[in-house]
Parts: sequence; structure tokens; C-alpha cells
Amino acid sequence: MSATGQSLEPGRSRGRWWRSSRFLAILLGLDIAVLLVMLSFANITSDGPAKRALGQTFAVLVEIDAYLDQHEPAIRQQPNQSFEPVPLPDLPIELSLSADEARNDAPAVLRQLIIERAAQRLHDDGAAALRDGQPASEGRFSLPGVVGSGIDLLRPAPHRALAILTLVFAVAAAALALGLALTTRGYRRLWAVGLSAFLASVPFLALAIGLRFTLRIAAHGTDGYLAREFLGLTQELTWAAIRDGTIFVVGSGAIALAGLGLGRWSDLRPSASR
Repeated sequence: MSATGQSLEPGRSRGRWWRSSRFLAILLGLDIAVLLVMLSFANITSDGPAKRALGQTFAVLVEIDAYLDQHEPAIRQQPNQSFEPVPLPDLPIELSLSADEARNDAPAVLRQLIIERAAQRLHDDGAAALRDGQPASEGRFSLPGVVGSGIDLLRPAPHRALAILTLVFAVAAAALALGLALTTRGYRRLWAVGLSAFLASVPFLALAIGLRFTLRIAAHGTDGYLAREFLGLTQELTWAAIRDGTIFVVGSGAIALAGLGLGRWSDLRPSASR
């Protein structure tokens, strides 16, 4: 083989290495972007956050404080006549309290019991619980339709699906990060993996923050009680995405900076020793 052929071979090798590393970095970034979306929805739909959101949704739908002002005396009088479960009247969902619960003297405790009972029912049965004896939905893109879709999302089955997808994309991210590390040399491995994750998580975090402020502006700009309250509730749910995005941005940024710093230190060592 000629000297020219020998000199070209390392160049071809470096070109293939660069192309494979760049391709893996792009795939890793895309995977992490989707992973962040799946992770945020999985966190929102997990048992505790989902039931809190469903309880707040129910409280908004029935205007719980006004409801108790109107019906609390009748609810408390019923146990004096019977020890049977006490049905709660004029609600869009069938609920009841035990006689002891209905006798509770603390209005705040009674309020919380009703919200927790409704949240559990919605968590178990979804929006179908609200449609028992109620008019048909006004449409998927109407406010009742959007609320119903949100309630159905906050159930165990969607959470399990989202958790599985999160795990799949997390495993794929680990495999891509390993492949990228194997095709990169020295401390540049840390730089390449960290930078790919950083470039994917920064736009996600920016979008989550932008969505939160957009919902806040929309809530302040609407006159409808239900629309304003549900926009405020959705705004609170964006904290999961902001938290996850912040963790990824800080963590991947630290990894990238560590790789860059260690790489510079490694490059300076030979000259320092001479």
C-alpha cells in the first residue's frame, strides 16, 4: 500500500468515528426529550398528585364551599334519624358519608372528607362517574370535554402506560449514552453525553416555563369561574415538568462541564510535565 493510502486510512477512520458519534448524540438528545415528556406525565398521574388534582377538580366543579353552606345543615341532621350511610344531595357524582362522618362538628374536616371521597371515586371510575345521571358531554374540545379527558388521564391505567414508556425511553437513553461514550475518546465522553442531554433538556424546560406563564396570563384574562380555576389548576401541574427539566438541565450541565474541564486538564498535563 502506498504512503498516500496509509495516510488516508486514519482520516477515513476519524470521519466514520465522527459521523457515528454525531448520530448517536442526536438520537440521545431526541430520546431524552421524549423521556422528559413521559416522565413528567408519569409524575403527574402518579397516585398522590393525581388524587390531589382530582380532588381540586371536584371542588371547583361543585363549588364546594357554596355547596356546604347550602347543604351542611341537612347533611348533619340525617344521622339523627338513622345510622344508614348519608347520601350527599345535588352532586354530579354519587357520594355518601357514614353517620359518624356526617356528625363531625368540624366543617373543614367534613369538606376534606367529601373531597377525598370524590377524588377516590374519580380515580377509580374516571369521568364516567360524573356522567351518571348527567347530560351527555358537550364535545371533546368544550370545557366539559377537556375536563373529562383530564380526569380520565389521571387514572391508574394511563399512569401504568406512561410509567412503562418512561422506563423504555430511560433504558434507550442509557444504551445510547453508552454507545456514545464508546465512540468518544477520553474525557470527551462526559462532554458528549452531558452536552447531548443538556441541549435536549434546555428547550423542554423553556417550554414548560413558557407554558406555565401562558396559563397564568390566560387565567387572569378570563372572566369565567370554571375556566379560570381549571387554568390555575393546570398551571400548578406544570411544576412537575419544570422540576424534571431543571434536574436534567443541572445534572447534564454538570456532566458536560466536568468532561470539558477534565479534558482541558488532560490536554495540559503533557505540556506541564515537559
